[in-house]
Amino acid sequence: MTAIIIKLIFCQLILFACQSPEHRLNDCKAVSTKPYQSNGVDSILASDTMFETSVEESNQEDCDMCPDSVVINFTSAQMGGDDAVYTIRKNQDSYLRLPNFDNVHKLSRSKSMEILKAVRDVFPNNFILKKKYNEIVVSGDWPYMKFEIFKNGKSKLYEFFVGERQDHYEITYSEEFLKLYDTLRDKVEGYLDEIKKKSLISKRLNNDNLNDILLDSLCINQQNTKYEVKYYTMVIAGKTSSKYIQVLRNGLNLCVLLLPDDVKNLQIDLQQDEGCLLIKAEWGCDKNMYGRTFYFKPVKDNLELFKYDGKHITNLFEESEKSFYKTTIVQPSTPISQFTFWDYLSDEP
Repeated sequence: MTAIIIKLIFCQLILFACQSPEHRLNDCKAVSTKPYQSNGVDSILASDTMFETSVEESNQEDCDMCPDSVVINFTSAQMGGDDAVYTIRKNQDSYLRLPNFDNVHKLSRSKSMEILKAVRDVFPNNFILKKKYNEIVVSGDWPYMKFEIFKNGKSKLYEFFVGERQDHYEITYSEEFLKLYDTLRDKVEGYLDEIKKKSLISKRLNNDNLNDILLDSLCINQQNTKYEVKYYTMVIAGKTSSKYIQVLRNGLNLCVLLLPDDVKNLQIDLQQDEGCLLIKAEWGCDKNMYGRTFYFKPVKDNLELFKYDGKHITNLFEESEKSFYKTTIVQPSTPISQFTFWDYLSDEP
């Protein structure tokens, strides 16, 4: 009975939050618009029954027709002219590099395959559907992009400036290209934002007068290593701001994990089980609830993500309510310092 009451209270809070005008999204089925565009819930509602599967992350999105690898250069005015370089390899580690910031971000295998499939769908097709002539000359308002695509030992180079207005023309792009563009842009912008926030948080953590609000914490003792995990809300000028998780190893900072600001009603719960750290995330609104449970195990003086459970409950409290579950094995495991929530919070289980 207690569990039912708690669930009812949580869902009422969700419904209330969705009606608040301060939320950016009008459609509560969408979880987040930045840094990732969701694929919509329809893709996982084909089955009428609950299911549970276990798959390896490295193989779950495999596609024989995808490129073997692709190197993507992405430069925009919004980035101050700085370069972003994607190096995506099928079934191998892939990275997003920001050379001017001296930062490298490891992409999840599922995100890497998402990009490879999008590249496959765009090239070598004609992604410019229409050009409409205009007497007024306009400079490009979107970035410079370069794609070097490798397949079966051969490579092709595509290099161009992108813009809805270019020179004398108003350009209409294919839906597949716009989706790829959004994915690449949002990932870069999200990563830049993450770098700036982590820099700010690092400075704050070195301040003995830190007044951030501690929401939850736990300790994990593993032989001669003690891990402390602390969940905070940042307080700036007396107002609450972003939330983050600090992980310490033997009293020293190991990493900081940022929580996305634009995921609706995101709730975090820290747990431990048999020496492993569990981070449970739940979010959603209206009639859709989503969840992830991330499992980190101690490996050589570090914590590494080795699997995660996903869930999606749709048509909440209706006769047609359905639940979907999936367990994903992460191979190779990912060090917690390379983990980012943005790679894993989506509207699919």
